[in-house]
Amino acid sequence: MAQSSPPSYAAVLEQCSVAPPPGKVAAFSLPLTFLDLQWLHSSPAHRLIFYQHPISTTHFKDTIIPHLKTSFSIALQYYPLLAAKLAVPSDNSTPPEFVYGDGDGVSLVFAVSDDNGRFDRLSSNHARNCNEFYPLIPTLPSVTRGMFAVKVTLFPNAGICVGIASYHVAADDSSNFGFMKAWTALSILAHKSSPLSLSDEYLPFLDRTAIEDYPKGLKTVAWNQMKHIKIINDDGDGDCVPFADVTGKARATFIVTRNDVEKLKTHVISSGTKKTSSFVVTCAYVWICLLRSQCLGPSVNRDGDDDDDDDTVYFVCAADCRARLDTPLPAKYFGNCVVPCIARAKAGRLIAAEEGLAVAAEAIGDAIKWQLQGEEGVLRGAENWMSFFATVNHERILSVSGSPRFDYYEMDFGWGKPKKTEITSIDNSGGFQVGCAKESLDIEVGVSVPATKMHLLKTLFDEGLQA
Repeated sequence: MAQSSPPSYAAVLEQCSVAPPPGKVAAFSLPLTFLDLQWLHSSPAHRLIFYQHPISTTHFKDTIIPHLKTSFSIALQYYPLLAAKLAVPSDNSTPPEFVYGDGDGVSLVFAVSDDNGRFDRLSSNHARNCNEFYPLIPTLPSVTRGMFAVKVTLFPNAGICVGIASYHVAADDSSNFGFMKAWTALSILAHKSSPLSLSDEYLPFLDRTAIEDYPKGLKTVAWNQMKHIKIINDDGDGDCVPFADVTGKARATFIVTRNDVEKLKTHVISSGTKKTSSFVVTCAYVWICLLRSQCLGPSVNRDGDDDDDDDTVYFVCAADCRARLDTPLPAKYFGNCVVPCIARAKAGRLIAAEEGLAVAAEAIGDAIKWQLQGEEGVLRGAENWMSFFATVNHERILSVSGSPRFDYYEMDFGWGKPKKTEITSIDNSGGFQVGCAKESLDIEVGVSVPATKMHLLKTLFDEGLQA
């Protein structure tokens, strides 16, 4: 189900296409790697960043808008792939390519809200109606007409929300985080000096030929499996990809403190696991809470019968493999370089009061170790990834978005650090988000669940940590 447009409380002030500075980027085409092709048919990812910056509409129009357009254009000079499009041969004889031509740009929309009281509500942690966030999210057309979009909304005398939409086929979370760091750095510089240029620490590595097509012929395997699937909204009518139908869903943020993490680790280790990480125990805890609250998947066998295949549920996280390929890539490689780590467990064992957390943590830890540390290399089992996601009931798969490694609370455009960040695409992905908490080593967990289940989920979450 999809909704054609979000409920509106923000009027558009300006909509434009921002390109790199004239003459700075030559036309180019780049092949997709096997790791890009995995994401060819994925829905857009959405992120919102809220800044408490009480300014007037006049200041926003006269100062903020031109300032952001200038710094964004220069950022695209260094990250031109975000302004490219996907070229797909009409006969599907060969895989698509990224193509950039002079003047290609990124959609940048500026809007102003007629309800500044919404800012504090939307940038809080408590449960809120998911529909309220969608006027802040930029829309994207088919990936053949654009892969990145930004919407900046002013809440007069309250704050600013920067909304980002992107197709995963162009770049993974690490790459998009690198672009955002570059854009905010240029925005800060624009207050101080001109002309603007990036220091080496922000420059991406753009050579996609550095990823080899491994002996298994993974690129050919991937393309043969997906070349007959229609590209999202590729109907040529210019319409944007519709948002997910989030009627009846609510969004909330839970905080897992450093002390909570240590207690979770202690519990897992006392059950026999030798070692675990903060990320693993946090994800394991969210997994069992979602199952126990019945926010995840169809009804499950609560007796934990190991012979019942219908009782199997899955957890998936993406692991960066830049440093783990046969020919390692620089950390600043721009593109996709993540592999799925797929954990499996019986739902009945996960919801068991005594052993559930340890079972979840062991399953996730083993999946990460199997994928990243096996003798066959980090692409172990890659020829089967797409068939897994194509055949397994998605209601039984829980995925996680974001990472504590990507600290979006450091993204300062010159307005101070963000008040709140949200990954709103978890509404559609059936997952949750994790990230750094603001100004602490705590972990934020963002969830999007049926509103009728939110109170139970929060109760289970809080009481479980206290216990």
